Amino acid sequence: MDGKQRVEGDPRLLNFVIRRFHAPGLKVKPLGEHGRALLLVRMGESPLVVKAIASEGKWKRYLWATEFLTEAGVPTPPLLLPPYSAPEESLFLIFEKYVSGKTLSSLKPDRQVLETVLRSLKRLHSLEAKRWGVPIKRMRRKGYFRRHLRKIEKWCQYDPKVWREIQQKKWVHEVVKKLEKEEKTFQMTHGDLHGKNILITENGIFFLDLVRSGFGSYAKDLARLDIWERRTWSTRTIFETYLKDLKDPLLEEKLKLFLLGEFVRRRNVDWIKECLWRLLEKEEID
Repeated sequence: MDGKQRVEGDPRLLNFVIRRFHAPGLKVKPLGEHGRALLLVRMGESPLVVKAIASEGKWKRYLWATEFLTEAGVPTPPLLLPPYSAPEESLFLIFEKYVSGKTLSSLKPDRQVLETVLRSLKRLHSLEAKRWGVPIKRMRRKGYFRRHLRKIEKWCQYDPKVWREIQQKKWVHEVVKKLEKEEKTFQMTHGDLHGKNILITENGIFFLDLVRSGFGSYAKDLARLDIWERRTWSTRTIFETYLKDLKDPLLEEKLKLFLLGEFVRRRNVDWIKECLWRLLEKEEID
């Protein structure tokens, strides 16, 4: 790396790159917003993305998801080098091939593009299991929806009044009880689905940043995507496009639970009080 070149990012990641890849003409560019990914460009070689994963557990999950999705035919950036871990340095790295394209969040609304993205998302969600979680950890048959309700309680710590109000809504607990009893299968999910993690390329749609992926409910991905992208793509467009021809008798209950979680997580208290209860209690997902 050129001595005149200054790159912001995780110091541990930068030090590793200097030790491992130092060579004349090496160019390094930060990727993303958190300083944990670098793009390395070397003469005569494919551009390489080096990612620092926050923990060993997420690192293992990322590797499992990449292998699992690749084998299933769902595009993910291919690994160019073996993964690297140094627990004593809290350093867990992934080395991916750089894939050129545009993220969904960088594009202007286009119904055809959205349809293409959601078809790819349906392909990811078509991978199912009888239990939720990931194989590298203990997968469980029950408790997925109760666990999400506990997360909602945790997210309400900033305003205990919100949680008390949720507790008073009987339908919330009825929804969780029904889902725990009647849901039979779980889908492969991205876990942090928003426009910046969806890459549109000439070779298809690539899903990025797989640290939260695993088997769960597709409705959670759909709710997350909607909350992040609704200002650009609109809720109705996202839901109508994805849910067309989809038959799921538990769809309404799932969307209620996961939309509630997304708004609580973002601390949008006014929206919850003014709109969410009315929206959900009228059974209108709009």
